[in-house]
Amino acid sequence: MRAEFRDVQDIVIDLSEGFLGNTIICLSIRSESRRRDGQTTEEPCLELHFTRHYYDREHRRYDLRASRLFTFMDATFAESPFPGG
Repeated sequence: MRAEFRDVQDIVIDLSEGFLGNTIICLSIRSESRRRDGQTTEEPCLELHFTRHYYDREHRRYDLRASRLFTFMDATFAESPFPGG
């Protein structure tokens, strides 16, 4: 699948040492609101979240953690054909 996101803001990603590899378990899109270009008023938007494995050293176990990647206003998704199909 390919995606193009427009009017992206608030890019944040946590790749601290507790995250196991680069395996993304789930991507999800949620409704949210954000401040526009430093203004005090908020606007409705969408945000892209991803879920991945995280090692909790204190409890010596793996957990799933969700993190916001960025907010956006619009996106286009296109399925990519499978090779040879």
